[in-house]
Amino acid sequence: MKSGLFPRLAFSPDETHISWAGRLASFHTGGGVEEFLKDMRIPRPPFLHGHFEFVRSLCTITNEDPNLVLNNTILRGNPSEYCLREEVFGSGFLSGKLTRFCPMCLLDDDNKGARPHAQRREHLAWRFRSVFVCPIHHIYLVSAPVQKEWTPDLSVRVPADTDVLKMLADRSETATPSPLQSYLLNRFARAQGPKWLDGQAIDQAVHATEMLGAVLEFGHRVNFTNMTTEEWHRAGSVGWEWTKNGEKGLRKAFQTLQAAGPRAMDARDRNPGYRFGELYRWLALKTNRDDRGPIRDVLRKYIAETEPITTDRKVLGKKVRRNQIKPSSVISA
Repeated sequence: MKSGLFPRLAFSPDETHISWAGRLASFHTGGGVEEFLKDMRIPRPPFLHGHFEFVRSLCTITNEDPNLVLNNTILRGNPSEYCLREEVFGSGFLSGKLTRFCPMCLLDDDNKGARPHAQRREHLAWRFRSVFVCPIHHIYLVSAPVQKEWTPDLSVRVPADTDVLKMLADRSETATPSPLQSYLLNRFARAQGPKWLDGQAIDQAVHATEMLGAVLEFGHRVNFTNMTTEEWHRAGSVGWEWTKNGEKGLRKAFQTLQAAGPRAMDARDRNPGYRFGELYRWLALKTNRDDRGPIRDVLRKYIAETEPITTDRKVLGKKVRRNQIKPSSVISA
């Protein structure tokens, strides 16, 4: 079928399907995504949630290759579960209502034509919470102010003109993408990575690496909620050096945490996981979808082998039998 829209505005292989819809709206009507979809008789919610039937409808109208667009379409299966390229992950893996962008990427887009909002693309990589550095320009991504109501229009979420983007680019701190970030993006590109990480859901692999790295780098009582972008970036790099080696690497990391952990066995610290601090606390929590992955089982086994357990009890959700380990022998594992 020939396109009903002319001239044609092609989809870019690095953008989201919502970004493309916004550029089409700006290019053809000068308006926003919602009115544009209404004009095209495409229902807004299922399109924005990535339902393939309605994404294909826009591809048919614009004479665009649907396979190219669907390859970058994040499908929302339910409020807490998403899918991209056969990888399933929880909602916490995405940046949610927070819009992050690289000002240099948007400046490059501005140089492509006279209509900046028809050229500016929201890169697919920016949608993931654990992507902190632009893979192209090697600067930290910038966070736009969070709006009360999220809109699909990038021009509304990032209204900065060229001068403001130049200022943001000049102020940006350079950084090298972490190996964990590279693993994340390469895995979506269907590249193979370390066996242990590839054997679990992508969000489990990434989050386990970050949390382990955070406790190793910033201490067993680190406050995850107060960590900066730069600190999370560092945590991913530190954690990667251990998780890339699978269970063997994890056990060595746990031994390091044991050696640095608190020694006092007062009433507050009698849980056998107390030496592992906030990592243990995080693994002990369960959400609607995320069971934290196999790192929980590895740590439970390690604790049972190296920490004194004076009575049968649950450790990280499963029963562990008492052992004969004495406190003085804990760090010899």
